[in-house]
Amino acid sequence: MNLVHAAKTGLAAAITAVIYLAFSIPHGFWAVVSAVVVMQANIGSSLKASWARLLGTAIGALIGAVLAAAINALWPGMLAQGEGLGLGRASLVALAAGAGVALTGALCVALRLKDAYRLAGVTCAIVLLVFAQHPWESALQRTLDVALGIFVALVVTVFVWPSRARQQLSAKLSEVLRDIAALCAALEHAYQNRCYLPQELGAMRDAMKQKFRESRALLQEADNEPGRTAAEAAALGELFVGVERLLEHVLSLDEAARSSDADPGDPHEEPRDDELHRAVAGEVRDLTALVKAGCEALADALIRRGQLPELAGMDEAVGRLDARLLELRTSGISRRQPLDEVMRFHMFVQALKALSRDLAEAVAKLRARAGRDLDPAQVTRRVRR
Repeated sequence: MNLVHAAKTGLAAAITAVIYLAFSIPHGFWAVVSAVVVMQANIGSSLKASWARLLGTAIGALIGAVLAAAINALWPGMLAQGEGLGLGRASLVALAAGAGVALTGALCVALRLKDAYRLAGVTCAIVLLVFAQHPWESALQRTLDVALGIFVALVVTVFVWPSRARQQLSAKLSEVLRDIAALCAALEHAYQNRCYLPQELGAMRDAMKQKFRESRALLQEADNEPGRTAAEAAALGELFVGVERLLEHVLSLDEAARSSDADPGDPHEEPRDDELHRAVAGEVRDLTALVKAGCEALADALIRRGQLPELAGMDEAVGRLDARLLELRTSGISRRQPLDEVMRFHMFVQALKALSRDLAEAVAKLRARAGRDLDPAQVTRRVRR
């Protein structure tokens, strides 16, 4: 939770508390609790949490009220509050509460409301155990209390320092792109010098993957936000898929670099001096530098809403590498190297080429979506808006 989110949560709680106290709402503290619970980091996640809490409360309140009313009709006084219920009566009441919570959970599962079933169970138990003498009134009151808290929280979320999931997604994908750039360069150095450091590179890899998982969650939250056009949704989706493919290629680079080092973790550098690797060392280094620069430029464009990168020289660098690989095949150099070493060599080189190809494709798709007559920066504005 950042300071802005904390301040917004406090504001929503305070506004709800003023309403609760000013109008003497019975048990209105539930409204304050709801306002705090549904305040999330962005509009999309707040809408999702609000829907889950409201729906869960309504389902739980309804089932709790139905069970309480049925028990009151069949066994008057069974749910009456007192100093002591006795072991037998207490067991029956507990059994009824357990059955109600289980039924509520089963209904939520059947309706595929996995985010609502906990709140539904809590509400059912409260109505059944605490307010059983007036179940219908209590059920309605609990639902209205929660609705009040949700309403206040959503008003604060939308109008006070609003934060949209799609803006956060753009920033998070920019971070992932920077991690891809850094890891790509580090892996090229590790591969060329046989110095794969599992702890250092593993930390970089894990951080990149964690940020991408957060991006996936933000993409789902962005789907819940109103006001997004089909073009914006498509641009976000294409950007996410493009970054995902880049990440997969970097993981292939990581596997090739790790498996090609006979002693992972040894910081001593041992540059590859065999004729296979010497033949393409310059081309691999140049292409890696271009990929790194391209990822960083795309990351900057997403954050600053600037021009998309041109990726100048990328095609030429791939062409030079392909030409060198063709020379290797015709010269027979590969046949003079250990087969497993040749396989790892091609795994690394092909992953690097795929990384450059998909980076260029991702930028081309974003530029095409901006339209021929539009400033290419327009697409980054759409993504961040």
